[in-house]
Parts: sequence; structure tokens; C-alpha cells
Amino acid sequence: MVLGPLFLWAWAVRRLELGRHGWAVIGFGCLFFILSQIVETPFRLGVAALGLVAPPLGGWLFSLIAGVGEECMRYVAMRWVAQIRERLDRATAIAYGLGHGGFESLALGLGVLATALVIRNAVADPSLLPQLPDAMAEQARRVAETPPYVFFGGVLERALAITLHVGLSLVVARAVLQRSVRFLGLAVAWHTLSNGVALTIQAAVQNGPVTELWVAVAAAAALAYGLATPLGSAASSEPTGAGASGPVGSGTS
Repeated sequence: MVLGPLFLWAWAVRRLELGRHGWAVIGFGCLFFILSQIVETPFRLGVAALGLVAPPLGGWLFSLIAGVGEECMRYVAMRWVAQIRERLDRATAIAYGLGHGGFESLALGLGVLATALVIRNAVADPSLLPQLPDAMAEQARRVAETPPYVFFGGVLERALAITLHVGLSLVVARAVLQRSVRFLGLAVAWHTLSNGVALTIQAAVQNGPVTELWVAVAAAAALAYGLATPLGSAASSEPTGAGASGPVGSGTS
């Protein structure tokens, strides 16, 4: 979860021949993901304060908040950040999606790692278990009893999420380049549906593989749609007529 995004960022910058521009776009993807979480937090707290967190309604409300917050912030970055807007093509959209989804994976991975280190120390020295909160002590016991391969599920889940973010970045790039609210709405709906159905499945059947199968379908469909449809003209999105490089078709395989 931590090393995967770092590898993907380096690979994409080199494969898509983006150079410093690619690293800047990835950085903006990271930054605007953080901003989206800040914007979404009051709405999440509001849902919790109203007592609407119970599934399935809570899952769909949180999914809608994430869909609107992240896709609108993605649109703001592509539309008003000159570094992105003036060279907005397929390669730039892919780099942005890798930054957005990759930072989420990296942040979650570091959080899991920090928790794992605490649990590892507790498992290594059972005398520390009584000093931990009951919930963390129970978690330490479960981790100790869990086969190592199970933890690769988190890696798979993040890989699918990054794929979804890249696909949605291509859809939002089309919304920016064609000045189309319809494609922004499509991205919001796609994001909301992907998360909402996943949470509903998990709450109903509590089956990780089935949930991840749905996420895989949603992510693959978003990426396929984004790659298969033309983005439009970058020049049309810039009132001042600033130029931009054309779509990079060969750099996405």
C-alpha cells in the first residue's frame, strides 16, 4: 500500500514521458485529495450527528459525500490549476489519477503500518497486552492468529481503488475539456455507485471476495470507458488560447 504508489508514480512519469510536469501533476493529485477530505469532513460529521450512519443508508450517504467531494475537487484542480489545465491530455489525467488514488493508498498504508508496529510489539511481549485498550488488545490477538496472506487483500483493494481513480480522472478531464457538466455528473454517480454498492454488499453478506469483485468490475469499467473515449481539445478549455499537447494514446498500455 505504501510502495505501490511510489512505484506507479515513477513508472508513469517515465512511461508517459511527462518529466517534471508529471511529478507536479501527481503532487497536485495528492494535494487535492487532501483538500477533498477536508471539505468532506463537516458533511460526514453532520451525518454522524444526525444518527444516519447505520447501513445501508449511512453507507450510501458517505458514498455520495465522497463522490461529490472528490470528483468536484478533481474538476477544480483540472479546470483552474494552470499546470494541469494548460497540458490537460490523457497522460496528464492518468498522472493526476495516480496521484489522487496513490496518496490515499500511501496514507492508509502508513496508518496500518503504525498500528501494526504497536500490535507487533504487544504480540512479541504478551505482558504489554494488559496495558493496551481492550479493542486494541483484541485486535492484536486476531492479527497474531491471521495467516499472513490475508493481509494482501488490502493491497488488492488499494490497487483497484487506484484504477478507479485513474478512470474517473479521465472522465473528469473530458468534462473539463468539453465544458460538460454531464461528464462531471457521470463521474460523481460512478464514484457514488462504486462505493455504495460495495458497502451494501459488505454489510449484507460480509464477504470480502464478493465485495472486491464488484469494485474490480466498477474500476475496470471506469478505466476502459475513460481510455476508450476521446477527451476533446485542451485548447477549448482555456479562454486565453493557451496551447496543450494532444492525447497520448500509446502511453496507456
